[in-house]
Amino acid sequence: MPISVGGSERLRDRDGNPIELPAPPKLIYHESLRYFRLSQVTEDLFDAFRNMYLAFELLLEHKCPKRGRAEGEGAWLRRALSKVDETVPLSQVYRAKEPHIIESIYNDLYKNIRCRLFHAKQDSRLFPQNLVDRQLVSEGLEKLTRIFLLLAREFLNVRRAGGKMTYEGFTWMTEPLMSGSTVLVSQKDIPFDASATLRSPAFVDAIPMPTRGSPELSHPGLRTLLGSIAVIELQGLQRIAGFGLACRDHLIMTNTVEAHLTHEGIDRIEAQMGLQLRNVKEPRELFKT
Repeated sequence: MPISVGGSERLRDRDGNPIELPAPPKLIYHESLRYFRLSQVTEDLFDAFRNMYLAFELLLEHKCPKRGRAEGEGAWLRRALSKVDETVPLSQVYRAKEPHIIESIYNDLYKNIRCRLFHAKQDSRLFPQNLVDRQLVSEGLEKLTRIFLLLAREFLNVRRAGGKMTYEGFTWMTEPLMSGSTVLVSQKDIPFDASATLRSPAFVDAIPMPTRGSPELSHPGLRTLLGSIAVIELQGLQRIAGFGLACRDHLIMTNTVEAHLTHEGIDRIEAQMGLQLRNVKEPRELFKT
């Protein structure tokens, strides 16, 4: 569910006259913004982290240049982070896992992710299709993005307009759907039509599946329902071609399967359907690959 949250402000004096605000500081263009942009348009999570790290590294080097080849990468990173932390406390956006915030960022984002992502050595590499590795990179990307935007605001006058729905708000908004919905099995793969209802041809003869909320497949910002049914109860269908989600006599969403399923060799069908929150004005967090 892409959600955009925003607003506008108008200041007036006690007599109702508009108050002219001073012009915002002029934006300073820097090449690091190009890498930030690339991190937002890619469909690949690992590429997004690589480009975000390049944006972060380039902006950090702009404020604290490396002392030639004599200074190692790790030593420079610690020194540069310490220097910017003196004027821009990194604790504003980063919650340290260790007593010293610089060492925490170094270990968390540089050593555990950056070094393993930029290299492919057998004993340390990260795999794009490994779910544990993806979770590590996804969480690291969010932290790194917050740090970069903090530095860009301070050093480049880049103030990113934003607004978001909270996880609590999303849970409250979707609770009626989660508590009263049923997954349906359809034998027809009629092309998607936003005007479809439970009386549409694809769902007139659909069979409801026992459905429950699935906390084990959910996390903040993602609410999942799981339908499950024995195939013997689907004998009235010639094939399994799609699914729908019904709530209080309304068709909420539909989905067709890539290839038709038959009853042969199957004992039980499970269908997972859910809603995921995406705050469109915030830096990207979800990636297709």
